[in-house]
Amino acid sequence: MTGAAARALSAGPVVHERDASPFGGLRHDLVSEHRAGELGPQLLHVGAAEAAGADRDELPGTVGLRQAQFIQAEEANVGIHLVIDSIDFPTSLNRADAGNYETFQIGWSGRVDPDGNIYQFVATTGSQNDSGYSNAHLDQILNNARTASTLGGRKAAYRAAQKIILQDRPLIYLYHAVTRAGVEKKLKGVVLYPDTLLRVAFTQFK
Repeated sequence: MTGAAARALSAGPVVHERDASPFGGLRHDLVSEHRAGELGPQLLHVGAAEAAGADRDELPGTVGLRQAQFIQAEEANVGIHLVIDSIDFPTSLNRADAGNYETFQIGWSGRVDPDGNIYQFVATTGSQNDSGYSNAHLDQILNNARTASTLGGRKAAYRAAQKIILQDRPLIYLYHAVTRAGVEKKLKGVVLYPDTLLRVAFTQFK
């Protein structure tokens, strides 16, 4: 892509995140089965019963800090005193890897294939399974999803995996961001994938 084409990415019509992954609809179906109104009180009840206070590691920055402050205010309503510890990114990752935290909030840009969004975080041997969560049944399902030869088989496996994750909650997914990018009208070939990253390898002037 030429320098002029690269500069033209900064303005123009909006390109919406497009669901290029055939697995995209799974999250919407399952989340509707666990509506916030049903899930929230359970989480808050457990937290209030087990701890009068908690520390929350949080990265400095407007968005992350606002998220932490919102959760802090919500938990204060049920008697939980949440302390926000705003730290730099390398330190936060070191603490997470060492398991040195009570709660840890971090974002994930995501991958188009669900294996990259699930296995490393919740499989027993996952490289980013910082909580130490282990569920042999889930491990088996995720391994089966990796070897399934059909799209239908993979979808069924990941649906079963998501149900276990929503039930056990080794991670609590707060939201899925909506990403938009402005592109100059004279360009074509700019694609925004569900992992929120722009693909510009085939971008050119019309």
